[in-house]
Amino acid sequence: MMRFTRTGYYRETLEVVRRTHPGGSRRFTTFCNCNRKTIAVAFSEFEQRRIAKIVGGYVDSRRPPPQIRNELDLAFLIDKQSVILYEIRQIMGGSHVERPFAKATWVKTQQHWRIFWQRANLKWHSYEPLPEVGRLEDFVKEVERDPYCCFYG
Repeated sequence: MMRFTRTGYYRETLEVVRRTHPGGSRRFTTFCNCNRKTIAVAFSEFEQRRIAKIVGGYVDSRRPPPQIRNELDLAFLIDKQSVILYEIRQIMGGSHVERPFAKATWVKTQQHWRIFWQRANLKWHSYEPLPEVGRLEDFVKEVERDPYCCFYG
């Protein structure tokens, strides 16, 4: 299961509108939200497909057998400039819970990926053995290797 939800975010544009004061000739400036939205995407379409190929290949290799995928599954999503790996578990009542466990964030100014893992307090912490990698393939290899058992426990 590959989801491409939240690949971009919407930023509402504010327009400067010059109006005349109703009681006189004074002019004033207001900022109005005119229901126009622009999409701000961190990755180009080409980069998104490259990320989907690299991370999707890793997720497909780690997915459980098809007969238990409705109870446990792995997936990823692209959120702004981050790639998040998460597991999907079925809980009582048939609903599903998504628990992220690894995140790589692209730092464009320094041209590298920062690696994070999520602790039990649900906050993202820098992955100390290897906080930065130059390529996304190295992030996938480090998650697979997982020497400190931060990602898969």
